[in-house]
Amino acid sequence: MNASVDIISRLDIQQRYEEIFDEQSYDRIRQWEKLKHGIVPTQQKATVKKFLFEEELEAYRKLRNQSKASKLLEAVFQGITSRHYIFPSLGEKVFFEYLLQNTYPEPINCIIEIDEPGLSIVTDQDEWAFYKRANSLETPMEKNLVLQNSGHMEIFLKPMEAVHVPFLYDDLKATKQPEGQMISTKVIFRRWDNSSAISILDLRVERRPYALNETYRLFNEAATNCERIIKIRGVANDRRIGSVRCLDASAKVLLQHRGVEQELAVTAYAGEPTSIRMLLVLLYGDRYGYRLLSTWRIMIHAMQRIDLHSTMGQSVKIPITLKSIGRKEYKYKHTRKSEAHHRYTRVQRLWHTVLSEQ
Repeated sequence: MNASVDIISRLDIQQRYEEIFDEQSYDRIRQWEKLKHGIVPTQQKATVKKFLFEEELEAYRKLRNQSKASKLLEAVFQGITSRHYIFPSLGEKVFFEYLLQNTYPEPINCIIEIDEPGLSIVTDQDEWAFYKRANSLETPMEKNLVLQNSGHMEIFLKPMEAVHVPFLYDDLKATKQPEGQMISTKVIFRRWDNSSAISILDLRVERRPYALNETYRLFNEAATNCERIIKIRGVANDRRIGSVRCLDASAKVLLQHRGVEQELAVTAYAGEPTSIRMLLVLLYGDRYGYRLLSTWRIMIHAMQRIDLHSTMGQSVKIPITLKSIGRKEYKYKHTRKSEAHHRYTRVQRLWHTVLSEQ
């Protein structure tokens, strides 16, 4: 039975694709379509009908053979496959444990194959204990359960032994997929000696839309670094923040403590004038980034710097052109009673006018 399983599991999908969809097959398909939709002489109608019937029959045979192979594979591996569903949102981590059992009367080394970058095995004991407490799990823990050997992970199983393998799914590291669309990824546990599969985890992932809790708008001079300090307020139940993550790796976001208050230090580069940079910042209630408490959106508006000089007691009309979508020219009267160097006060008001008209 194991030999047949290995033979079936080694089916070369690419080879089957090339055998079915080679250049000769494409020529036959084009000829088929031409005969189906073209004008055929009366004396050739019988020959054409026979040709179309043979082509359809051959296509049906190939489809039936492929369905048999896939059904056989599904039936063979159904007994060792377990399906698990998770529904993460933006920036969330999902923890779960998978029961792995050795059904052989001999000790084996099990190799773990994972093809999803967002899925990993928790190897730190303190982190594993934290996730267990957070999910109210009372399953046993085993020290040094997973070992790193030559670039792959291994688990040693005694005869008929069952262990709980801790998995963590990180949405920010996972392969991006549209919200509401379910994808499937598999984790295969194989014997080290003959590479036969002893267990398969079929993980189904469906992303949920995220909820936005706060939005902040910052106005900064264009083509310079924007540095701001934002006090953290409005978190549910006044919970303290344990860690923060920013989706933009080029921005620097730090959590600062000032007595009982907490602040968020944001450093990011403001782009060209009229550009708007958006940062998504995730606030967690623990140091492992597991309990997501709040999601912030920070909008950085890049403003054009304009230096104005005026003379005391004189009213000066200065035309100012700001680069906007409509490229309008905005003018205002600048009147001061003393000579001064003005940078942002009136320009900020003018810039608000530009933004409101876009």
